[in-house]
Parts: sequence; C-alpha cells; structure tokens
Amino acid sequence: MDLPEILAQVGLFLDHNDLVACIRVSHGWNNVMQPLIWRRIVVHQASLLNLTTPTARDQSLALPLSLGTRASSPSPPSSSPASPARTETYPSTAVILENARRVHTLIFNIHAPSLVQELVPLLNNQLVQLQVLQYSDDIKHILLANSSTLVHFKCLYNAPLPLTATTPERVEHATGFWDTIAQLPKLRGLELSGAFVYEDHDESFFSICCRLSSLVLKSCRIYTRFRPGTSALPQLRRLEMTMNALASDAQFAFITLCPNLTHLAWNTTGSIPSHSFLRYLSMRNPQCPIECLDLSGTALTDGELANILSHLTLLKRFYAAQSFVSGLCCHFITTSKTDLEELILRGCTLLESSMIQSLLMSLPKLRRFAGYVLKTDDMNPPLTASKSLPLPKLIQNLGKRSLVSSMRLLVPTGSSSVAGISNGGPTESTSPRVNDSQDGEWSSKWVCLELEELDVTFSGFQDPSTNGMQIIFEQLSALTMLRKLVLRDYCSYSSFVSQKVPTTTLGPQMRIYKGMSKLAPLKQLRMLDVQWIPLDMTLDDVKWMVQQWPRLRHIRGVLTCNPREYNRIEQFLEQDYPEIRVEGVYYGMEYINRG
Repeated sequence: MDLPEILAQVGLFLDHNDLVACIRVSHGWNNVMQPLIWRRIVVHQASLLNLTTPTARDQSLALPLSLGTRASSPSPPSSSPASPARTETYPSTAVILENARRVHTLIFNIHAPSLVQELVPLLNNQLVQLQVLQYSDDIKHILLANSSTLVHFKCLYNAPLPLTATTPERVEHATGFWDTIAQLPKLRGLELSGAFVYEDHDESFFSICCRLSSLVLKSCRIYTRFRPGTSALPQLRRLEMTMNALASDAQFAFITLCPNLTHLAWNTTGSIPSHSFLRYLSMRNPQCPIECLDLSGTALTDGELANILSHLTLLKRFYAAQSFVSGLCCHFITTSKTDLEELILRGCTLLESSMIQSLLMSLPKLRRFAGYVLKTDDMNPPLTASKSLPLPKLIQNLGKRSLVSSMRLLVPTGSSSVAGISNGGPTESTSPRVNDSQDGEWSSKWVCLELEELDVTFSGFQDPSTNGMQIIFEQLSALTMLRKLVLRDYCSYSSFVSQKVPTTTLGPQMRIYKGMSKLAPLKQLRMLDVQWIPLDMTLDDVKWMVQQWPRLRHIRGVLTCNPREYNRIEQFLEQDYPEIRVEGVYYGMEYINRG
C-alpha cells in the first residue's frame, strides 16, 4: 500500500468519512488522499460564516485541511460546546476557492451568489456533477465553462422570476435556460424543480431528452404538446414526474415515448386514472422492463396498486409511501413478488401490523424495508397447529378470493386443510414456509436475513406481559447484514410532540440489562437512527455499542435524557471515536434533532 498510484485507485472507492480516516494515517497517505477529499464539495451555511458549532464532528460539513491539524497532541476534553481541538474543521470560503480546481462534484445546499461568482473563473472543464438551489447567470457561465465534462445537473428551483412576472418574461427566461442546457453534449442526468416548458421549447426539450438517461421533473409547468409524431427516447432509463402541472394523459403520452424505462416515479396533482397507467403497462411487449416503481403519495386504491404490480414481472424495488397499500396489495406481494429487494411503505396508515409481519416473513431477498406500525404481539403470535387455528388479521381482511392462496403460506407442513378449507393446490408455495419449527408450532421469524436497511415503528413493547423488547431484540439480532437501522415508536413520538407525558417515561429501553446485548451480531451496522425515540442510555451502554459495532459511523438522535450522562457520552465519543458523527441537540429533559 506504499505505492501512491495503488493508494489513489483505492481512494476512488472510499466515501468521505473513510477518506478522512485515511489522511490521518501518515503524511504519505495524507498527500495522496487529500486531493480526493476535495473532489466533492458540499457548501453549507457554516462554510460561508466559518463557524464552529457543537456538532463540528459532523463529517458531512467537516473537511480536514491537513493532517497536522488532527495529528497534533489533542487538548484535554472540554464540556464547552466549542472545543479547541475542533477549530478549523469547517472549510471556509477561502479554502473552498483554494481547492476549487480539484473539484469534480459541487453541491450548493444554500443560496450563495457571491461564492458562485468567485468560482466562475476557477471552474473550467472539470465539473462532472453540479447541484444548485437556483438558476442564475453565474450558474449559466459555470455550465458553459464545463460543457465538455458535465454529466449531471440538478437545480432545485428553476424559476427565480417574481410572481408578478409577465408571460413573455417567463418565456424568455425559459428559452435562455433550455438553450443553455442544449449546449451540454455530455449531459446524461437532469433534475429540475419549478421549470417551465412552453410549446416554443419542443425542439430543444426533446433534443435534450434524447441524450438523457435520467430525467427528474418536480413541480414543473409543462405546456408543450406530445404529438403522435414525436420521436421516441430510447436512452431514457430513469424518469420521475412528480406534482407537475400537466394532464395525466399527457404525462402518460410522454412516458410511452420511453420504451426502455427501468425506474419510474410518478405522482400528479389531480386524481389518477389507473386505466391510463395500466394501458401504458400493457403496451410493453413482451414484458415491462421496469425494475423500480415509485408511486408514493398517489391516490391509487389498494386493488389498483395490486393490479399494477401484476403487470411488472421484473420489479425489484417498490416505493409506495403515504399511499393506500393494504391487504390486497400486501397479499399479492407475499405470494407473487417474493423476489423484491426494496419495499418502502412508510406512512401507509391502512397497512396493519400483521401485514408488515407477513411481509418480513415472506421476502427472503429484501435488502431495504420501511414500514409503519409493527406491534410486538404480531411479531410473536401465540399460534399452534390445531384443528381450530385462529386466522391472522391479514387473511381476515383479504376476502374469500385470496383466502385459499393465503392458506398456502400459513398451513404447516403436512396439513391439507385449515378450518375445513382445502388449499386447493400443491403443498409447495411460491413464498417461503413460515413454519420451520417442530410439533406444529408456528415460527414468526423474519426470513429477510440479508436486510441492509430497516425503518420500522414499533408499538406494544411497554407491556411487560408480552416481553416486547426481548422480541424486538431477538428479531433484529438475526439481521447480521444490517447497515442502517431506524427505530421509531409511535406512542413516544406523538406524546413528545403533544407534551402530554414526560419523554423519559416512554421509548424502548436500549440498555444492556434490558437485552440489547443480543444485538451484538450487528457488526455491519453503520447508522443508528433513534431521533423519534427518547432513550435513557448510560456511558457503559454506549461503550458496549461502539465496541460491538465497529463499523458504526453515524448516530442520529439523543442517547439519553440525563444531562450529566449526556455530557459524559458526548466527551467520550469526541475523544475516543471522533469518526462517529452524532446528530441531536439536547435541551434539558427534551431534545430536538437537527437532521
């Protein structure tokens, strides 16, 4: 590893936190890795103000300027917010300008016109990705100066004109914008919010789309007409159309011009005609190539969503947050879509706890999952194989049509009927068997053992009769590939917001003596998000956590409500584990997260 060429190649595959750790190894590593850190710059408010805050350990803002700053003998730990050892961790405007010629990816999270103006003469044919909050003349100059290298451009607000601007002024502004984008021959990804597309821009708009492989349009006003003679867009693989001012039929007319889509995200401001969506899917011959479908926030019913899924034979990722997913859609997934790798159902209030448990027991290839409320009673149901089996809530909500196929998932091996209903087919099911225990006992273990991201809201763990925390820890302990864990508690969150009860009396007890030691197998965990759960951990609990989870790099939330213990934990992490990024500002007996 002493060869700089090999080290530089390895550094290209490392994220920012790993690069920061590498430059602290030696001066040789620092010389090689330092330029790689500046390949990607994220401009925050602290960069312009050059501030040092209590969360200066945040590596998304912290760009260490040299090895000497961190390699020098550390000062004694201080309980004050601004520790001397953490000064100069935020890159100032001068430092950003000094390293501007190394930048390949530039992201503005704030509106900084003065900094943009200073960067214009420094950025020439080097930027590969650019993200800005607002389009301006200076951004136009940067785009044209990097026309031969820019691959991806994202503008979060494309209409800086005032609301009183006339239509000719808006047309002129939009014409200048699309003419500029048309001069970027290597552009393959375009994300716009608030953009205008008029009929005069048909030729420029479609000539740009012909080169793109990814197009994202959010809250845009599209006045162009998709004529039948419009040429197809075979290069487009990813398309997101969200809350755009365009008739749904016109949106589908544009979607049908993209025969090779693999990622489709769609939502509209009005009612959604499901028949148009199904007509689009039926036009795909012989099979729809879509692998990722995002229908979050749509008004499609449960049955319509299930019908749409039935047309997507290659689907691997399905996002339907804040939608009407319920029993029918859940049942179709557990029986016919067991090869799903990502399933996002956060905020689906019609999705019952037993349905979420059924999903986790039926999708062995799942890598990422986000659901709503999961009760501990459904995680360990007291079911036994007898002649009078109680039916889970899932089957009770499905109706007679899906009852028989549901029994194939729930009938124990060797049993031909349940409650007098024959399974009507072979004993083998397309879903994994839930029952893997002896003597006809039911097994409620999750089969998604390769899960990497989990986001679940738990409920019912406060009841001592159900031993809820033990059930949660036992289920989580089997997920040895988990990299991101988001724990929520519906009761704690609602009580914390309404301030009806003290926050210290609620929340799962992530303590060693409460069974947290069962989570020791989670060696791959990199992020723990407990921002909606008021915890009461001690320093010993935190020491156990960072020792057992060696890859942990990000903690979101406050780990304790005890002010003295909070200071001890903060000092311990800052001194012994500076690479761990902690988000969460503590205020007395309550806390507010800054995520």
